[in-house]
Amino acid sequence: MDERRSLILTILQLAKERNILISKTKLQKLVFLLQKELGVEYFKFIPYKYGPWSYDLVNEVDELLKEGVIKEYSIDTMKFYEIQIDIEKNERVERIANKYIHLPLEYLLALIYANYPEMTELSEIKEKVKEFQKMYNLK
Repeated sequence: MDERRSLILTILQLAKERNILISKTKLQKLVFLLQKELGVEYFKFIPYKYGPWSYDLVNEVDELLKEGVIKEYSIDTMKFYEIQIDIEKNERVERIANKYIHLPLEYLLALIYANYPEMTELSEIKEKVKEFQKMYNLK
């Protein structure tokens, strides 16, 4: 399995094992943070409406959906992903993912906005994230 897919699928396998929902946005933020900590750039991220966003990641997820490796489902208006196969997790990815996967999206946003301000240039939720930063004592 290539490193790009290993990153995505390790996150989703870990989430499945822990009964954690992974939304489209949370997957984007987790992959962004993990890439930063791993010192790799499998997916190119750009500043977007809700912080860092990767069209490369969207395309890879679409491929995994077409192949039936993952499935997408909706709860209200939010989309979530779930792995459909069991994989051997990438240990490096798992070690770092364990720090973040259980955290709410609001915390991940607050953390990213505090540490990567260059990714917030086009954000439509800066004021809301400032509230999250106060709530979590992140600046």
